[in-house]
Amino acid sequence: MTLYELLTLQPAFRSYDRQEVLRKIAFDDPTPPRRLNKNIPPELETIVLKATAKNPTERYDSARELAEDLGRLLRDEPIRARRPTLVQHARKWSRRHQSLVWSAAVCALVSLIALAGSVGWVLRDRAQRFGGVGN
Repeated sequence: MTLYELLTLQPAFRSYDRQEVLRKIAFDDPTPPRRLNKNIPPELETIVLKATAKNPTERYDSARELAEDLGRLLRDEPIRARRPTLVQHARKWSRRHQSLVWSAAVCALVSLIALAGSVGWVLRDRAQRFGGVGN
């Protein structure tokens, strides 16, 4: 977080209420550094985002790995850190908005049931119409 604040010149989580800051630390991701300072190289932002990831498995395993990536950046070598994939972003978003995801899933299920019922009704109606005409 110190590197984040040095690069952006502001705290990662800002609020005057202590409880709000703790909630943000626990549940929110900090604003990506390049949104606050366009002069930050994308690779450096990637390193900072990996170092500050909420999920420990998404962070560097050690300070040495972080230092090695920073060294690669300084030597203009490719860094090992990678930006989160679209799937990882979706997973994080769905964890933060579980009630919305469940609501959407229920709506989709109800819509699917209604669609299946409508198709079944139409097919049964057609079968009765065309089946009755030949008699």
